[in-house]
Amino acid sequence: MTRRRVFVSLILSLTITLLSPGTGSASLIYDVKRTIGAGSVTGTITTDGTLGQLATGNFIDWQLTLDDGLSSFTLFGPNNVNSNSNLLLTSNSFIASATSLVFDFGAPGLALFQSPRVGSGRNWWCLDGTQANCSNGPNGDESLRVRGLTERTQQQLEPFVVASIVAPVQVPEPASLAFFGFGFAGLALVGRRKRIA
Repeated sequence: MTRRRVFVSLILSLTITLLSPGTGSASLIYDVKRTIGAGSVTGTITTDGTLGQLATGNFIDWQLTLDDGLSSFTLFGPNNVNSNSNLLLTSNSFIASATSLVFDFGAPGLALFQSPRVGSGRNWWCLDGTQANCSNGPNGDESLRVRGLTERTQQQLEPFVVASIVAPVQVPEPASLAFFGFGFAGLALVGRRKRIA
């Protein structure tokens, strides 16, 4: 194979790889700014880019600072170096769109972000549906707890936006990266053959 053919093949494969619509899947980062009683929850939640109803596996990471007005605590998700919390999602009450993350307070179930583990009774942000109860308050409420103090807010029993989109993040697919790597390996092989000959 001539050098020109190798060069044209490499350029063609690179062009196909970069222009292909399936070169990456976009995770979505949602910005959380919630006021709960005298406290607040701020930070980000990252999903795998799935739109519609979400399950626990669709949540890639989070960094949520809980503040009860007296002290604060940050929950770090599983992909953070400081990972210290878990997520319990008992129904498909989270609904993602390209612009917002909605929790349906009128549905059964709950979403509980908690440290050090789910069920520990410490450091949580909980969204309760109609048949769930994190904080012994009324159903359909939102609560947070930092070091023993609980704040809660009653929500309407309907879907409510809890986070807005920050930005999509492009994540290259392994097949695209492998395809690109094979092109470079082919170039190296051709260069080596030429040096040997």
